Amino acid sequence: VVIPGTVREIRKCAFKGCGKLKAVEFENGCALRKIGSEAFYGSGLESFISPLSLRTIEGRAFAYCKHLQRIELNEGLEEIGDRCFEGSSIEQLMIPASVKRVGHYVFCDCP
Repeated sequence: VVIPGTVREIRKCAFKGCGKLKAVEFENGCALRKIGSEAFYGSGLESFISPLSLRTIEGRAFAYCKHLQRIELNEGLEEIGDRCFEGSSIEQLMIPASVKRVGHYVFCDCP
C-alpha cells in the first residue's frame, strides 16, 4: 500500500485483519500525523518505517501483527499508545528521544 502525501491520519481499524498486506510506503512529503487504534491490527505487515511527520501511534495499532519484525520510528514521534505492539514478532526497536509517552503493555506477549 502506498499512502498519498495528503493523508494526515490513518483511522481506527483501517487495515485491521488485512493478512495479505506486507508493506506500507509513504509518498515524499508525507503529512501523516497519527495512526489510529488498531489501524494495522492482525495484518500481515513485515516491516514499518514511520514518516518524519508522524507524531502519534494509538493503542493496539500494530497488535498481533505476527510477521512484524522490523520497525523504524523516526525522530518527531511523541506518543506510543497502550498495547501498541502487543503480540507482534518485533526483534529490535529504537524509541526516539522525542517520545514523551510510552503506554501500558506496549510489548505485551511479544515472543
